[in-house]
Amino acid sequence: MIKSVAAVSLAAAGCSFLGDAAMYDKTQPPSFTVAKSMPGDGGLNVSLGVAPTIVFTDFPDPATAMAPAVTLRAGQAAVEAMVTVDLINKAVVVVPASPLMPATAYTLEIATSQNVGTPGLFSLSGAGLIGAQTTDAVVDIHFTTGTQTGGGPRMPMARTLAADVQPMLSMYCALDGCHGANNTMQMLLLTDGNSATSLVGVKSTEKGSLLRVEKGHPERSYLLRKLLGTGDISGQQMPSGGSLDSAQILIVSDWIADGAP
Repeated sequence: MIKSVAAVSLAAAGCSFLGDAAMYDKTQPPSFTVAKSMPGDGGLNVSLGVAPTIVFTDFPDPATAMAPAVTLRAGQAAVEAMVTVDLINKAVVVVPASPLMPATAYTLEIATSQNVGTPGLFSLSGAGLIGAQTTDAVVDIHFTTGTQTGGGPRMPMARTLAADVQPMLSMYCALDGCHGANNTMQMLLLTDGNSATSLVGVKSTEKGSLLRVEKGHPERSYLLRKLLGTGDISGQQMPSGGSLDSAQILIVSDWIADGAP
């Protein structure tokens, strides 16, 4: 369901061009701590198919969310796993390469900014992770598996640009004075028929280290960060004058994860 923000108000407000005021003071990044985890610390009878997930108070930086900053262990042995970032939920998701062992104690370790031996996890605002005690080197999440199978990470839904994403771009972004046909401020056209060539595989002009849309990687796509208003963007959150709700942003994320068809 499209959020009812009038297109004319967005056009009047202008768009998020380089040089606009930032959405918040980036010299004082938000506090970056663990908000919750699934399973919770001390969890029992956890499913063997679990993908441990840690939710933070700010958007985790995908460039720092990797081993050894994030490590799943059974005893002292590291478990082979893929670490991914879910920016929409401000979460890090650890996907084991194979189902976990039954009736086994596991520990998920996340290095903080106080860890001198391992590079810690940082937010996209530039803040280092802080533990419950400011001197904590590692945040530990302990849980024990049961015997039941099932569970696992959410799989992205199949989405297409034409059917799912372009209607939102047309309503909120492809407007006069913004990214519409009469856009004279920058060559980023998001009108029907132009958005794919403007977005997919194209380097961002505001953050040259990222593509606007990197196929298969929403967490590394600048478009998703602009929609979410993460702490590393230039200019304002998109769309100017309003924002998409989480369900709408999830559609964009799923489209990118599905290869941006």
